[in-house]
Amino acid sequence: MPTKKHLLPDPLDRYLTASSKDTASSIHSFVSKGGTLVTTEAMLALNDMLPELRLKLAGLAENTHLRRRLEILTRYFEETLGDPHASRPARGDTAFALLYFLRGYDRIPDSIPEIGLLDDAMVADTAWNSHSAALRVHWQKYRRAWPEGQ
Repeated sequence: MPTKKHLLPDPLDRYLTASSKDTASSIHSFVSKGGTLVTTEAMLALNDMLPELRLKLAGLAENTHLRRRLEILTRYFEETLGDPHASRPARGDTAFALLYFLRGYDRIPDSIPEIGLLDDAMVADTAWNSHSAALRVHWQKYRRAWPEGQ
């Protein structure tokens, strides 16, 4: 029997695909609001999309700041998916950043050389910086060394 594919809830899907004039005034408020729209169903949908996310990540140049951060956010998302003790805001913002990278309406199209991933990096960095303490605690929980330069 095929497994059920989860769908993104309509409010989150609309927010991800809204034009820039319809979104929040700052990147921090954009990510924070997006994170609040991430429901359990949205997290399950993102979990279904992990192979697609990994494929898009593999297309980024190795050892880039964006790729390293997105890989760590992906791992955090996967490992906290069923953890009731994980920070809800950190999980929501992390999931939103990953969904934005994967499915968001790009304010700067990815195809533009050198700057196409700038908006994706800004969203990922905002989620990262807002929740760096939760990310570090999670890493320590698994006795991992925190990646240098992060």
